[in-house]
Amino acid sequence: MAKVLFTEGEQMKSLLQQELIAQDHIASGNLHDSFEVDFNIVGSSINLSVTNTAGYAIAVDEGVGAGTLVGITKLIAWVKDKQRRGKMLPFDNEIAITIAQRVQDSIKAGGTTSPRGFIGNAMETAEKIGMFERIAAATGLEVDAILGESEIDNTLTITATI
Repeated sequence: MAKVLFTEGEQMKSLLQQELIAQDHIASGNLHDSFEVDFNIVGSSINLSVTNTAGYAIAVDEGVGAGTLVGITKLIAWVKDKQRRGKMLPFDNEIAITIAQRVQDSIKAGGTTSPRGFIGNAMETAEKIGMFERIAAATGLEVDAILGESEIDNTLTITATI
């Protein structure tokens, strides 16, 4: 059972990463690389969790509204990382700060939008490929909750209960 849960968790992680790529949400790669899989038994339930350690999955999934102030230090690091990975032409620190300030101003003025959430699409794909049925068959339990709402920014939880 543990092997099946770990395999399904890794597949869910892969679906989330594929959706990030398909929707062109890859900026620095931090979100893409920040998913961890774990499962535990809580009472009569088994929780399979795919945790996002970057901590901003919901902002990418839903977008952020105008008026949101993103820290300049994080944006400078993001700009430099994009440059390091060849996504921007070479520039000096002063230009990196200027680009980060422009991005910060743009987000504050207009927010960001997400045309469709990557989390929902990944969950829909998981259901279509039979992931939840396989979890139910492996555990002998009914899969009755798909998304851990209280921790949506950090953890997707697939719960199987009696």
